[in-house]
Amino acid sequence: MPVFYVDLDRTVFRTEQVKELFAAIEGLYPDNRAVKDGYKKRAAYYVFAHKEEGDSTTYYHDIVVWLRDVGLDYREVFARLHNSFNDGRFEYPGAARFIHQLRSIGTVKVLTYGEDVYQRFKASLCPSLQGVEIITLIASKVEYLNSHAGHGDWIIDDKRLDGLSKGIRALHIQHDVRLPADVHSLEKAGEYIRERNRKAIDI
Repeated sequence: MPVFYVDLDRTVFRTEQVKELFAAIEGLYPDNRAVKDGYKKRAAYYVFAHKEEGDSTTYYHDIVVWLRDVGLDYREVFARLHNSFNDGRFEYPGAARFIHQLRSIGTVKVLTYGEDVYQRFKASLCPSLQGVEIITLIASKVEYLNSHAGHGDWIIDDKRLDGLSKGIRALHIQHDVRLPADVHSLEKAGEYIRERNRKAIDI
């Protein structure tokens, strides 16, 4: 059975909506002036971990460091946010059905780039990912997949991944229909995979 490695940000999780989390933090800690306008100032906590390798575009957002710098315990903050936002509003439409479909034909794992605690927190806001193994890394996904994925496994990601070993199948998703991609919704992603899985079985 294939393993489906599913990206988190902008694939299942609506990263463009995280400003709601920052607004909620301001509301939870109204006496803490340091948290005001945290979303607007978030770029100060972008970490470009691969600059020395010549990659000046790939980054992750270290919100845990920001919370520490503004005097808050990230465990408490994430727990309070989780209680308010774990209702599925941060999932893209069709996430539950998509993950269920994948689980019916293989194993699902989340493969996400970024700081471990924050990535796991975001995944916890997605009910469809309950019980799914979360793999976080601050390294090349291609290198990880070439070391861990097998022939017939899949990666579903909002970025195109070049250099994957032969036999590892990739599906490029963009939820913005204006952007080029293989599919533009999780519903279409499910159809795409089912069709190719059926053909592979027929062969």
